[in-house]
Amino acid sequence: MKRIFNLLLVFLFLSACCSEKKSGITGADIETVNNIGETLGKVSHKYRSTGCATVVIVNGQNSNDEIILIPLDTLASDINVDGLEIYFNYQPLKRMNPQGCNAGFPAKLYDISKK
Repeated sequence: MKRIFNLLLVFLFLSACCSEKKSGITGADIETVNNIGETLGKVSHKYRSTGCATVVIVNGQNSNDEIILIPLDTLASDINVDGLEIYFNYQPLKRMNPQGCNAGFPAKLYDISKK
């Protein structure tokens, strides 16, 4: 009985080790995916005179469509450069636009990195 238990234990251990699947993603790939957002946009200050300090312009599916995002938080100084293209993820927010800013809608930007 003890011998059967030991054989069963060895068999379970070997089957667990051999059945592990290898994915094609390496540690470097995972780090890259975490650091770069999925959306490409361009930082702009063209609405500064109307009350929008900084906006991020994202091209829509059609070349004429533009989505204008008003970042909730101030962008870092190295990112807040007019014309800089960035990758990011965002979440639209249900809140009012800043006073005098009628372009776009507020959004929380995260996973921001330079192109």
